Amino acid sequence: MPRALVVVLLFLGSGCATVFKGTRRDVTFVSEPRSTAVVIGGAVGSVLAKVHDLDEARGVILGFISPVLPPDTRQFLEALTADQLLTVLFAILRPTEQTNDTVDELGGLYAQVPPPVRSLISKTIFVEGGGYTPLAINLKKGDEYAGIAWAPGRRAHLLIVDTHFDLVTLLNVFTLGVGFIVDAITGAWFDLEPSVSWQLAPQVTPVTPPAR
Repeated sequence: MPRALVVVLLFLGSGCATVFKGTRRDVTFVSEPRSTAVVIGGAVGSVLAKVHDLDEARGVILGFISPVLPPDTRQFLEALTADQLLTVLFAILRPTEQTNDTVDELGGLYAQVPPPVRSLISKTIFVEGGGYTPLAINLKKGDEYAGIAWAPGRRAHLLIVDTHFDLVTLLNVFTLGVGFIVDAITGAWFDLEPSVSWQLAPQVTPVTPPAR
């Protein structure tokens, strides 16, 4: 088969965004002040990515984890405010000495969640990556992501990784449309914003947990 024909066939069978831009993106996370962040993927991340209100995010999180929780733990978590729940969730997903000290200061919130329940929550919520800002996490295109940012003395913050249609995908008109299918399958037709930045508000009032 002539080499030129092979090249044409490969081009027609490929997605332009997949070939030229790839299927993954390094997303940079920057905050003021510096904080720790976890990025959540999977079904939970996809739903949270459409939420910008903390109270609505609280409902989404509880909706995913409630079915795996014993009744007393579920009632305890349902009684938490959105900020309390995000703080506890962060401590469960990325426990550090600072998070443990902070939840102790907030009345032992973390200690009131039994270790087996923390394990169940960790298995229910898929963490794509995390670390201390500024940091970069390599994420697959085509999926939606959200996250939680946290720092001592600051309110927990919900992060949204925005996605947008990659205009390179339009070049697939030259592949007789086959490339659109390829880019859709690989997820490359939707790109991720390369940078996410935020500010953490001070925790101005003490947070007390509900009585158990």
